[in-house]
Amino acid sequence: MFALIFISGSVHGNESSKLIELELRTREGGQPIQKVRSVAADEIGVVVIDMWNHHWCNTACNRVGAMVPRMNDTFETARALGLKIFWAPTGAVGGYSGTIPREKAAAVKRHDAIKLREFHLAKSSGGLPVHCMCGSGIQCKRNYGWDSMHPDLIVREDDYVVCGAEELFSLCKENNVTTLIYAGVHANACVLGKPAAIRSLYELGIDCLVARDLVDAFTDPNSVENILHEAGTANIVADIERLNVPSINMGELMQNQNSAEAKSLTEFVRMAPWGVKERPYSFRGESAVVLSSPWLKNAEFFYTLDGSEPSPHSMRYDQPIVLSDTVELKAVAYRNGKPVSLISEGYYVSLSETPSVPDIHLSEVEREIKGRAVFNYEVINDLSFSGTPLTLRSDVYERGIGMRSPTSAYYPLKPEYKRFVASVGIDDRFLFEETEISPSERGRRVAMYPSLRFLVLIDGVEHASSPIMRVGSAPWGFDVEIPLGSRQITLSVISTGTPYPLEYGDWVNAGFIIQ
Repeated sequence: MFALIFISGSVHGNESSKLIELELRTREGGQPIQKVRSVAADEIGVVVIDMWNHHWCNTACNRVGAMVPRMNDTFETARALGLKIFWAPTGAVGGYSGTIPREKAAAVKRHDAIKLREFHLAKSSGGLPVHCMCGSGIQCKRNYGWDSMHPDLIVREDDYVVCGAEELFSLCKENNVTTLIYAGVHANACVLGKPAAIRSLYELGIDCLVARDLVDAFTDPNSVENILHEAGTANIVADIERLNVPSINMGELMQNQNSAEAKSLTEFVRMAPWGVKERPYSFRGESAVVLSSPWLKNAEFFYTLDGSEPSPHSMRYDQPIVLSDTVELKAVAYRNGKPVSLISEGYYVSLSETPSVPDIHLSEVEREIKGRAVFNYEVINDLSFSGTPLTLRSDVYERGIGMRSPTSAYYPLKPEYKRFVASVGIDDRFLFEETEISPSERGRRVAMYPSLRFLVLIDGVEHASSPIMRVGSAPWGFDVEIPLGSRQITLSVISTGTPYPLEYGDWVNAGFIIQ
């Protein structure tokens, strides 16, 4: 169901461990203080928390992806110096069963994990202030669909995939690791409080640091102090520093240890809100997109809105980009005439007004049934394909049809039918009702997979289609004029990825306007 990048073989080339000077930032009296601590490289571990392959929030999910190149580059140097890499994907460790990094960790000799001190979590830095980072527009609906780490992360056989504090603590003891550097998401939640996170290992006596360039916080962009998510992350990192957990810039630290010149670009221009073509960000009216890149100093951003490659000849970013139509946004950073970032891609879909309620509902019209040679799943009137009430984004609808991809439904047209109207989306009742396919809460391990497009064809010619729809997508509205003399309308639901059992497409308030 997911891709893993495993690379066999060791990258350690030094027989004696190098002493690394860690440039730490801590807080005294609320002010940042710089300190230096020397630690042997083989006594340092890096813990990567919850860099999942999915998040219910579009913006959060894409910001995770934006961190991956810097992580891969930084960790490659870290491994060469002798640092251990511990991956801790809470709730997704089982997906790595049978792999060397996981089974090696599971087989570690257990050490007694005895609490030695308290970690007093500040209220301001613990927990999520909101459940969507996309801003004031349409809010993302929560689900727990991830089942592994981001597919572009490089996991080597020298690494460990760990489950919980006791296992991680035992690995530290067995490998003489005294200092852990934490990376991942989110700095105000999982990085602090998950089983293998800072709180647990700090209380067990391990020195803990946070890589301020390799974490992201789940912040509210609508609050005055967090207009940029980077400002919110900086505030959370400062809170962590006040808790006796110093921060470091790990990417910069590893660059200073690496005598070779940088081989590739590792930064993206970040967008907020942020959707992509495979999972668009939908809005009504207008949406303002903010561009940022916290680790690229003195860089200029250039962007396009037509999907073309941006360059210094493209539009220069100097204020939020206000969108009113569907666009494919691409952005890049330049410094002194040279690109200093990878090209970022965003996709934004402008929603029309909700269509009118039909005069004649589809469930009142007899469908045309094709021959047995045409395989179709059953089309259900006024219920979803699963036989439950039609449900889009937790809203329940009484009228419409339920389908399972791939399926087409055929209806004869009458001269009095002037327009076809409907709102469509993926039925998401499985997020809060247990089923055989989704046995646990909020679509755990499955909600990331359904991916559909809805098409309206008249006499075999496509007249309208939806963008790619995912679980939680805002309903897409159809209001299609029916040409005079038309004979048949076809409603199709098709998969846009690997077909998945929960790809139930709902057409709600669907039918015909006769005036």
